[in-house]
Amino acid sequence: MSILSIDSLEASILLTQDVGRLQALLDEKSYLEAEWAEANSELGQRYFADPTHRIIMNKDILSARQAFDKAQFWVFIIARALEYKWNNNNLTYDGYSADTVFKLRNAEELANMAVAMWNYDQTHNLGTRHGEQFVKFSLREDFLGYRQLDYSNRPLTHLDPATGQQVDALTAFHSYLRNAPHVAPAWGTNRQVVRLQFSTAKPNLTGTFFSPDRWNEKMNWVAVSINAETSHRELLVRLEQSGTAFIRNEQRGSVIDPARPDRVTGEMTTYPARYWYSSTNSNTGQLEFRSKDTFGISINAMVIENPDVLLESLRKREFHEMSPAVSNWTLEIPTIGSGGETMLDLNQIQDIDILFYNYYLVRN
Repeated sequence: MSILSIDSLEASILLTQDVGRLQALLDEKSYLEAEWAEANSELGQRYFADPTHRIIMNKDILSARQAFDKAQFWVFIIARALEYKWNNNNLTYDGYSADTVFKLRNAEELANMAVAMWNYDQTHNLGTRHGEQFVKFSLREDFLGYRQLDYSNRPLTHLDPATGQQVDALTAFHSYLRNAPHVAPAWGTNRQVVRLQFSTAKPNLTGTFFSPDRWNEKMNWVAVSINAETSHRELLVRLEQSGTAFIRNEQRGSVIDPARPDRVTGEMTTYPARYWYSSTNSNTGQLEFRSKDTFGISINAMVIENPDVLLESLRKREFHEMSPAVSNWTLEIPTIGSGGETMLDLNQIQDIDILFYNYYLVRN
């Protein structure tokens, strides 16, 4: 009996303790509910509980986000422009790149990246040697290889592109011009043009164009000279570039396979010859950026027997900052005018020169 009495006493004590704990929890619950009700009462009396304030707050949040997106867009544009300016995708000494822009979370981080890019641009000029030069790229000699004389001043012969016979340089060149496409142009008023396509992604014969001793070479201005005997002193032609642009890197490339010394890696960077422009959407009124895979202009070409004398007005700067070494150029020259008259006799053309005034950096 004594054992049962002790067990009952212990159970009664434990029950009393559990009831006490439950009451404490209930008291705490009541206290929290009272605090919550008081907080809701105070919150309801404050001005930002007004739905109007919530609308204004949401509008401010959206405006801030739009402003951040716009700032992020322009920092990205700056990054891409700096990449092209220095032909390097490491934009700063802190590891920033164009891809970093979309990892940044706030305006402060965007500002830090912009400052880092500015510092990189300024300090990268230190010790860099700049240069500029006027250089000719001959369609007949540099692209087609139709040289009149060898290095010992002996006459050279070449395969006629139409007949396959051995002929002199001018005869081969005239055959090339006659067999090039003759089409009705989509520009100007002439009835017919000869369409010539060529590449400048190679050094010229004198080694002054696209030289491996230079890097980051780009155009300042460009002009066209037609070396021919004709009564016209100028002709309106169309010059267009497309394909791939090549820019040599700051560091020289290296030969990976000694058995193939003609294959070098890391020598240059390629870019699409793409033209970007902005226009306003007629439906939304928003500014939009668009691109084309070609860029061309109609320019006055000088028709003269001495192509080294160039008028200032014939120097066109529309290709400014583009690479002169491009895989595909198209030059359209009028042959038949709007009235059916002969604009240019192809057999009278001695050569066609693309005249470049380039700026570049010197490799160390």
